[in-house]
Amino acid sequence: MASSPSIQTERPKTGPPIDAVYTWIDATDEARLAQREEWLTHYKMSESDRRLPVDPVDGNPKHTELYFSLHTLKVFAPWLRKIWIVTQRPQVPSFLGEFPRASVVHHDQIFRDGHVLPTFSSRAIETNLHRIPGLTEHFIYLNDDMFLGQPLTPSDFFLETASGHLPILRTVKRWKPSRSSPRSLALHLQYAEELQTVVSKRDNAYVNSNRRVHTWLNENFVRDPLRSNLAHQATPLTISLIDAAIRRLPEEWDLMESLRFRHSDSMSPLPLALFLALYQGQAVVLSHERDRLKRAWGSADNGDLMRRVLKERPHLFCLNDLGPHLGEATVRIYWRGLHKIIKEAYEAQGISTG
Repeated sequence: MASSPSIQTERPKTGPPIDAVYTWIDATDEARLAQREEWLTHYKMSESDRRLPVDPVDGNPKHTELYFSLHTLKVFAPWLRKIWIVTQRPQVPSFLGEFPRASVVHHDQIFRDGHVLPTFSSRAIETNLHRIPGLTEHFIYLNDDMFLGQPLTPSDFFLETASGHLPILRTVKRWKPSRSSPRSLALHLQYAEELQTVVSKRDNAYVNSNRRVHTWLNENFVRDPLRSNLAHQATPLTISLIDAAIRRLPEEWDLMESLRFRHSDSMSPLPLALFLALYQGQAVVLSHERDRLKRAWGSADNGDLMRRVLKERPHLFCLNDLGPHLGEATVRIYWRGLHKIIKEAYEAQGISTG
């Protein structure tokens, strides 16, 4: 088993201040669930509830992904200035008081057009994160199923360059933009067709919205068959790069904001903003040798992902597909594993967790 990591508690003395931003929804809010069903009926849509946030185990409101994720930020990224939790009014996590740096921001505080609310699309919410009042220029965006497993530093997210501290873009498959060229296109047509070509299917809006980003990049910058999708991680962003994406594609940004559910006819905002920044010299991709971050993600169906996390202790891990459909016994495997990681981290600082 990996040894308990040592924790760096001091905040960096150089570099820009950095905030963290979560998107979160209380899965037990019956009023919101009713609203969701009402709008699904209105649009004559159906949507799987598989990725609804996890219900508390034993009725304990602290047995949620957000609660554990906030603790991992507290012990592994104490240099963060402030943590923002973006959610629908009037929701507020019951455990908010345990995290002095955390504040709630409701959707109506950041959306330009209140007529598009309520929204049930993470895409729509992500188009407005940069409008959080008081948000720092540099920030890190997390879903509530994302966790830190080792101490991290600002340089794991933003690379100091002559142009400033630039976000580090990470893709699902290792990728070097300089290696990609039209010459290599013939060798990777099948990969490009599967990953980057927009299809007519409307049953997987997540996939198709990413494909639309690749199509636009291929048409406006370089047709790069080696370019992979943006990795699901704690994503470094800046307000400036999002503003630049809005100026470049204002109508597309309006469309993404207006759709109450994910839709195949729109792009995905964060891949669009980050890849655009990369091609304009405002983001970077690290070589495999320079990128120290170990990441883990996968299906949570039987508890094996948590066992892998406890063995490997990655810097970042995502408990994708963790939900009530797994059953209480499997969910408990994850709760126990997260408790173990956090307890060991606090003990490394000499802090008793009781």
